[in-house]
Amino acid sequence: MHNNILADFSKFRLQKALQFSAYFIQYAFKSHRLFRTKFEKIISKAYYAKGLMKTTLAILALNEAESIPLVLPHIQKDWVDEIIVVDGGSTDGTVEWCRENGYRVLMQKKSGYGQGMRECIEIAAGDVIIEFMSAGNCDPAAIPVLIAKMKEG
Repeated sequence: MHNNILADFSKFRLQKALQFSAYFIQYAFKSHRLFRTKFEKIISKAYYAKGLMKTTLAILALNEAESIPLVLPHIQKDWVDEIIVVDGGSTDGTVEWCRENGYRVLMQKKSGYGQGMRECIEIAAGDVIIEFMSAGNCDPAAIPVLIAKMKEG
């Protein structure tokens, strides 16, 4: 029985350390100061290994009705835990296409790229947020490569 109590306590301590790390990483993203210490690297690797760290793909868009139907189908939804299309006020059918194709759309309250990211960070469920431009200048094939690197630590 004593060993079970110690094992449970060790699991609890690891879980709390991982939660602290997730909050720290989220805070670092929110304050736009991202730095990684050796400890964070180890914790993030453990977090990914246990399937605890979640990723959000933030797709920023403004009047991208021509490019979005060409780009988004190349992004596999199982690469990340959540996909949010952040729309800066499109008037060309971008929002309608995204909704019709099952994408979650965040309508920005204020204009600007930085404001769009701030609003996305506020609602994102992911511990890590990957920015992705919908204009066709980002390669969707880079997303799983990036996630694999994060899993390595």
